[in-house]
Amino acid sequence: MPLERGFRRILLVLSIVLLALGVACLSALAAASAWSAHLDRQMAVRVTAEGCPPEIAMRRGFEYDGGIKVSPVVSRLSGSRWRIAIPKHSHTYFYVLRTSRELTDVQMIQIVDDGRTLPGVEVVDCLLATMEFSRQNRASSANRLIDWWIERPFMWLLLWPFVTFTSLEIAFVPAVIASPLVIAVSLTALAWGLFYVVRWIGRGFSDN
Repeated sequence: MPLERGFRRILLVLSIVLLALGVACLSALAAASAWSAHLDRQMAVRVTAEGCPPEIAMRRGFEYDGGIKVSPVVSRLSGSRWRIAIPKHSHTYFYVLRTSRELTDVQMIQIVDDGRTLPGVEVVDCLLATMEFSRQNRASSANRLIDWWIERPFMWLLLWPFVTFTSLEIAFVPAVIASPLVIAVSLTALAWGLFYVVRWIGRGFSDN
């Protein structure tokens, strides 16, 4: 039937367009995800350059201790830089103190713990530094694209298993990247399914 052939060709073109858009969006999200991971690695380097432990970048400036209570620890990084670890509320918070003055360990702990400012003394809060670097990363175009895509209402239907079940969290990023192609394939299958259902119903009327 000419009408059926016309609709079939329309669906064929629509399928090609949908799949091409799906592949294009998948490529864009993959590139954005790779750049986001690169920015996270850069953040770890910047945090380390400040004197904070490199693994702290992934923990947003503190380390969970599981409730273990430990005493503050002062470690010398260089001639004028010191790293202070202070346990608070089952977490260990890290600070880097730069000073040309002679200070005892107790004095340095008091300075970072009380938040005092003294001439010739500079304190870097690893938590605040990491949060600032993270904020800058989130403002990048790559992360804005990923956030915009995740915030689409229809994405909840695809991503809720990866958010609900902790065992699937590791697959969250691949699921986000693959989601455009999954949506394109689903829409294509739905369009062809509707076409064949309508054709089957139409042929039922014509047979009668």
